[in-house]
Amino acid sequence: MQKEEKLKNLNLLAEAYWELNADKSINYGLEALALAKELRNPKEEGYALLNICQGYLFNDSYDQALDYGLKSLKVREQVGDVKDIAYTLRTIGWLYYDIGYFDNALDYHFKVLDIHKELGDDERIAYSYNSLGIIYSSKKDHLKAISYSTQSLRLKLPFGNKERISSSHANLGTSYAALGELDLAQDHLEKALALIENTAEYFEQVEILNELANVQFQRKKYDLSEEYLERARQLIDSVNVNKVLKERNFFLSSALYKAKGDFEKSLEYLTSYDSIQKEILSDEKQNRLAEMRILYESERRENEVNLLKQEKEAEELRKNALIVGMVLLLVIGILIVNRLVSGMKKNKKIFEINQNLVKVQLEKEEVESARLKERLEYRKKELTKMGLFISQRNETYQLLANSLKKFDFLDRADAEQKIKSLISEFESRLKINEDIDGFYSDVEQLHDDFFFRLKEKFPNLTDNDMRLAAQLRLNLSSKEISSLNNISVKSVEISRYRLRKKLELDPEDILTDYLRDV
Repeated sequence: MQKEEKLKNLNLLAEAYWELNADKSINYGLEALALAKELRNPKEEGYALLNICQGYLFNDSYDQALDYGLKSLKVREQVGDVKDIAYTLRTIGWLYYDIGYFDNALDYHFKVLDIHKELGDDERIAYSYNSLGIIYSSKKDHLKAISYSTQSLRLKLPFGNKERISSSHANLGTSYAALGELDLAQDHLEKALALIENTAEYFEQVEILNELANVQFQRKKYDLSEEYLERARQLIDSVNVNKVLKERNFFLSSALYKAKGDFEKSLEYLTSYDSIQKEILSDEKQNRLAEMRILYESERRENEVNLLKQEKEAEELRKNALIVGMVLLLVIGILIVNRLVSGMKKNKKIFEINQNLVKVQLEKEEVESARLKERLEYRKKELTKMGLFISQRNETYQLLANSLKKFDFLDRADAEQKIKSLISEFESRLKINEDIDGFYSDVEQLHDDFFFRLKEKFPNLTDNDMRLAAQLRLNLSSKEISSLNNISVKSVEISRYRLRKKLELDPEDILTDYLRDV
């Protein structure tokens, strides 16, 4: 627990010494890095690497700063804290800005902007817009600089942070001045100064005062320009201000006094300007910057060469693959076409043979069907005629028997004997009538499939039920059926009723229609 606390404190100290003492920042960062690796704490490891990066950046050791910055980015990407990733990307972006690689700086700051947009953090989006405005201003693309700085200002206003709002006004003032829009430039710069005039933001005050002096110089209001430059120098003398701001003040002062005709003072400030410029671009810094640029250009060109080589190889592979693919497609196409043609011919022959077979079979079946239909119709007609004949004959016999029963003879005894004998004979013939048995046999043979289906569906039907069903199917009336079977019409009706019940028919169902559909 104590080591974890020590690790956090080391990183906090390293961050605190960024601007005060870059060497101490580096040393604390290195100590924190070793302890973070020992404790296997990747979050603090990424923090330590960034602190070392910032230390080297303030020492103008751009190559080492970039090395530790990229290492920090790699570790933080593994941890996955998007806010930490954004901060590291922002640092690397400013590193590229410092060495004048503005396009690379823009790439990193746009990545930061994308992260802030995904987080929906308007305040940090505003900071990203502000950074992009500064970089585009350095690229002399002042219209884009104004666009991003305006967006930044719009988002910053609700948060009320005076220093941040002042920064956006200052950026807009600088860009408008570069475009010659002096009224707008002065308005934004004065607003920026008013917001931080009574704060400890001395660097920003000096920068704004220098730009106000530049605006008044362009307006040829030399006295007012001199007043702003003097106020800026007072701050420069009282605090350790960035050398670049001093350089800007001395350059403007030299130009101002030259315009006013005070060549002695102009030369004095020109000499100071040359001196501080040499300090800024010392031999050591120039060498480091040159090394950094050479290293970057070398890597960039090497990457370009490798990329071109890879693209060339990929193009060759694509060409070869395309040629091979086209040849294969051609071969496959030919094989497919040949197979299709062969298959079509074969299928055509098979189709023709099948068509002929089907035609012959259909003709055969049509002939057979017609023959069977004729036979069936003939048999039905024959059976119907036979049924009617038998019915009529039985009716005749019955009438004869009934007549004889009523016949009156003189010799009563003899008449009775003859009548009884005659009645007995006719009744006996009716019972054993061969025509009736033959009729029933033919009906059963003709309706064999009907009997099978009916019996299969209603196994409880008796033989008499089956015969009645067949006779009804022949469309015989109850009277004809009674005569055919030598029973009364009432018995036929009772039998029909019982048959309906066994067939489970509803009252509205027609018995004969149902039997025809079986």
